[in-house]
Amino acid sequence: MIEGRRPNGYLVTTNEFGGRVELETRQCVHCQYTWEYNPHEEARARTLRGFCLRCYGYTCEREECHLQMQNMIREFPDQGTCMPYERYIKLRLQQIAKHPMWEVTPTGLIVPKVDEHLPLPIGGITY
Repeated sequence: MIEGRRPNGYLVTTNEFGGRVELETRQCVHCQYTWEYNPHEEARARTLRGFCLRCYGYTCEREECHLQMQNMIREFPDQGTCMPYERYIKLRLQQIAKHPMWEVTPTGLIVPKVDEHLPLPIGGITY
């Protein structure tokens, strides 16, 4: 069923009659919104989505996406006029890693920093 550019996802489900339904999905490079991709739908419906030549990925063109992009650019103005969501997450993790109370593990988890010179409370860290 995969047609055209490589899909961002593939969904297999059933319809109301129990029949198998296979769908391709696309994901917005700016906000990670996911939608069903149908290469055979009317051209007018396809134009509601876009493709960012700077990020080289599909865009959803939703108002929420544009607002999120404005906020991301406001937070990192040196990154230009648009930024892929993955780049934004990487920049945020770099910011958090510099914070005195938090550290980022190699797998990307954000955890409280523990001072090895201070004893932990009985029962470990409390929140």
